[in-house]
Amino acid sequence: MQRVTEAVPQGEEFVAAFQSEPASVDGKQPIAPKEHRPQVFVGMNRPSDSWGTVFSVLGRLLTNDLFNYSAPMNSDAGQREKCRQEGAAFFGDWTSNAGELLAALQPQSRTGVISMLTVTTHRARVIYIQRRRGSMYRLRDGTELGWSWPLDQLAWVRQRAGKNVQFGFPDGSWASVVAHTADDLQRYFPHMLPKAADIPR
Repeated sequence: MQRVTEAVPQGEEFVAAFQSEPASVDGKQPIAPKEHRPQVFVGMNRPSDSWGTVFSVLGRLLTNDLFNYSAPMNSDAGQREKCRQEGAAFFGDWTSNAGELLAALQPQSRTGVISMLTVTTHRARVIYIQRRRGSMYRLRDGTELGWSWPLDQLAWVRQRAGKNVQFGFPDGSWASVVAHTADDLQRYFPHMLPKAADIPR
């Protein structure tokens, strides 16, 4: 966590950070097109990262998880009300405010990356921590700042099942992400809607 704290820009104070990823729908995550995913830690890979890639692919073959199929992303304005009433996990295309957040949580890199959804006094941010590819526990020196959004410009925040949290944006889009934490997220988003609440209009 110290690495994340040190990466927070001047003028902001660290509040909390959670390893994060797009939430799944029926076991499938929304997978951003390559052109929308940020490239991070360019030129910072090492030979051991190549072996990590091999072991990762072998592990996914053994668990039948090699081919990722994307959860559907609905961006049809005519379907928005239906999606809202059904409590859909996502709404918007990859150029929407929500789509940009989801893409930011799926960075491209030739080294390992941990995406940390970070809350500061003023903003929600994605901060990237470099790790050895194929190992979640062997951290390296790199940190990079990614997507950010002013907290006071979030349209709404809504609790979902488990540790999932949903962010609504001014352009009418919304996204659900997993926040891997044992903390009560209400501490960091005091106006968060309960999961039983409807998605706001």
